[in-house]
Amino acid sequence: MSKVIDWHSPIGGNWAYMVKNQDAIERFIQGNKLEPVEIGPIGAKVLSPAKALIDLGIRGGIRVPHLHFKERIYMLNRDQWAKFSAKIIEDCRAKLANVKEVGFEEGILLGSVAQTLG
Repeated sequence: MSKVIDWHSPIGGNWAYMVKNQDAIERFIQGNKLEPVEIGPIGAKVLSPAKALIDLGIRGGIRVPHLHFKERIYMLNRDQWAKFSAKIIEDCRAKLANVKEVGFEEGILLGSVAQTLG
């Protein structure tokens, strides 16, 4: 059984998915012609060709749909998030189809996440 990945960024949020799925994220960004945005203090640290400057006035993670790729942030609208999250669900189904047993931590995490779903 594998260990639960709990990688929290120093600027907020759990980036385990973003780190492990860079290829899928890159394909989605390119396929949807997304442009990076600069968000408050994050944008000040990264040189970006983005024209938009968004300061959401929050600390500890952006609470709206977005992707991280190559030190840039890409905001998603409702339709883009629906499309991207469908891929996450598809990946989870494929992985869970072959699972026969999970460790305690994984089981609690999976069970907790499942309780939040419709």
